[in-house]
Amino acid sequence: VGDEPDQLPLLQHALMRVWSEWRGEGPNAPERPIEVSDYDNDRIGGLHEALDRHAEELCLTAAATKKAMWPSYQGKLPTITETIFKRLTAIGRGRRERRDPAHLEELWAACGAEADADRVQVNDVVQLFRQAGVSFLSPRDGDLRPDTVIDITHESLIRQWKRLKEWAESEGESSRALLTLAQRSKGELLTGTDLEQAQKWFKARNPTAAWAEHYQVDPIAVAEYVLRSENLAKFRREREAETDRRLKAATQTRLLILKWAALTLLGCVLLVGWFAIRGRAGKGRAYEADGRANRAEAK
Repeated sequence: VGDEPDQLPLLQHALMRVWSEWRGEGPNAPERPIEVSDYDNDRIGGLHEALDRHAEELCLTAAATKKAMWPSYQGKLPTITETIFKRLTAIGRGRRERRDPAHLEELWAACGAEADADRVQVNDVVQLFRQAGVSFLSPRDGDLRPDTVIDITHESLIRQWKRLKEWAESEGESSRALLTLAQRSKGELLTGTDLEQAQKWFKARNPTAAWAEHYQVDPIAVAEYVLRSENLAKFRREREAETDRRLKAATQTRLLILKWAALTLLGCVLLVGWFAIRGRAGKGRAYEADGRANRAEAK
């Protein structure tokens, strides 16, 4: 086990899984002693894999159950599961994961469960992860009420369940992005790359009011700040497009004027040349007439 703080909860969970699997073999199971093979196998995974495999197994079981009961629920369960566990985790000092308990009604709000049927679905996910033999969430017993405090039983779950660790890191990034936008909303509007990143974050995260309020941020103020930034960017693009249009029109006008000026100049040159040719031709004829007159006079 060693000296790491997570090891004892991991061992406890692995032994609980071994016991549950052993008892689950049937009424004759206690006649067979528990062996090392019950602990170190593909299903349990030993000390370092038991918790992660069990959590993943629950996710798959929950998804299959919900799809069988509500065909329209396809793909929604992972979102509810992810939202619940993200709400129940936080990144503390030193970027270390920690628990962040919440009332059941807060989980309803975080999941956007306003109708009774939606709240039942959230309750089912909570119940799944707190049932006997699982104990990922507390309280382990009792009815679920709106004011029931839901909590992760131990931080080791956050660190050892790979999927939850990724969710916790993603939640930390999202919360930092939200807090950054809230702080910047007090100053100048977003532009360029900052605005693009904020738009991508809003589209990917689609933050709810309850989630933003959990971090003590006014979601409407942040949304309006991003919207004003988008409107400013749109105004600037339209103004730049209008400026480009006018510049192109002015350029075309100047090119047209230059074209007509060149044609006029060419016409003048041709006209002058034509008069010069005619003048030389007239002088030639005059010289020829004078020559004939001189020759006639000489005869």
